[in-house]
Amino acid sequence: MFGLFRTPSSPDEFVWLRGFSSLEARFEALSAFYTGPVWRRFRDEANATMVDSDNVLLLRPVVRGLASPPPGSGVHLSFGVAPSAFAVFETEPGPNNFPQLPVRTDGPFTVSFSRSASPGSESLEATSRSLLR
Repeated sequence: MFGLFRTPSSPDEFVWLRGFSSLEARFEALSAFYTGPVWRRFRDEANATMVDSDNVLLLRPVVRGLASPPPGSGVHLSFGVAPSAFAVFETEPGPNNFPQLPVRTDGPFTVSFSRSASPGSESLEATSRSLLR
C-alpha cells in the first residue's frame, strides 16, 4: 500500500491505494495475504471495524508509473481528470481476478490526485504510514 488516507468530510471512510506490477502479481499477493496466518488470526477483528467495504475500484494508471507529487502539501481526489493532476487512474477493463474482494462494476471511472482542489474534489489527509503525501 502506498497511499493511506482519511477523508475529513466523512470520518468513517478511508482511501487506500494498493499497487501491483500486474494483475497476476495482484492475485498472488492477495491470495498469499488472505490465506495466510495473519489474516486468519485477525480477520474478524479487522472486519468488525469496517461498516462498508464495498466501495472498491480496480484501477490502472493512465500513464505507467506513479509520478512523484509536486512540492507542497495536501492531496485531493477527483472523479475525472483534475487540471493539476499528478496521477490519473482509470478502470481496469479486465475482470477482477480476485473475486473474494468484490470491486465496483458500475463504471468506467477516471480518478485523479492533485495538490490543489478542483470543483467536486475531495480533500484527503495522509496517514503517518502513507508514502503518498
